[in-house]
Amino acid sequence: MRLDAMFLKKLRALTAAALATALLAPAQVMAQKDVTVWRVQSHWPAASSSFTDSLVFLKNRLEERTGGRLKLELYEANTLFSATDSFNAVRRGVIQMATISPAYIIDQVPLAGVASGLPF
Repeated sequence: MRLDAMFLKKLRALTAAALATALLAPAQVMAQKDVTVWRVQSHWPAASSSFTDSLVFLKNRLEERTGGRLKLELYEANTLFSATDSFNAVRRGVIQMATISPAYIIDQVPLAGVASGLPF
């Protein structure tokens, strides 16, 4: 009887492990599919310290804080669009994010003229 009890205990443990594996494997696949990638164009060249200190820093921080679920694909100035077209590319949903100079959008957002005229 002791052997039967041990056998049943091992069988239950093995069944539980197999069931857990079967249930968790799809969850891992689903978690991998839940990665969101945003395309981000900058108005700075990649060699610029502004690109590194701002966008690369943001990319690393977001990936760290979201556990890799949000990733940024960074593009330097004029890679996907001209820097002046980046605002409209975001508006149309072609890219998800961009850095721009406020001077580029004064005709569309007049208040941007205030920001482009500030001394800092």
